[in-house]
Amino acid sequence: MTRNHPTTRALGIALGTWTVDPARSKVGFVVRHLWGLATVRGSFDRFAGRLLVERDGANGRLAIDAGSLDTGNAKRDGHLRSEDFFQVENHPEIVFAAESVASGEGGITISGQLRIGESIQRLDLPVEVEQRGVGLHIRATTSVTRESSGLSWNRLGMIRGDADLTLDLELTREVA
Repeated sequence: MTRNHPTTRALGIALGTWTVDPARSKVGFVVRHLWGLATVRGSFDRFAGRLLVERDGANGRLAIDAGSLDTGNAKRDGHLRSEDFFQVENHPEIVFAAESVASGEGGITISGQLRIGESIQRLDLPVEVEQRGVGLHIRATTSVTRESSGLSWNRLGMIRGDADLTLDLELTREVA
């Protein structure tokens, strides 16, 4: 894994292995539907992740159970799990593999690869990081091009724009 950040001290994150606490975290998405007239909001209810922070950089992985998506509409959720979208039977996980964490004028960016099904795309994720006592809070919002993610089904052009992803993660540091 790439470690291209000279020091993690500037990030304000304590060294060590951090694990996502799914009970206190949320992974959500928003997509415009019905030619942009309606908004579909949803979440993924099962996920796991780790962040390894070392002196010379950081890397990590967030794995999302694609079958755990929930929009509040069972019929729509079934369609989203089907071959038209996430192909959950063949691709049960959505994975973000963080390769580097960097601090710059615009804040902190976690860079890595997002894999949805067979599609892999580079993602530079601007994040807000706050160390809270013994915990770490990471919040990020970004847009993902659906077509680049292999989610190109769009009957009659009903789905508009990109998908907006929101990560609101609480992590705890593992004790050695």
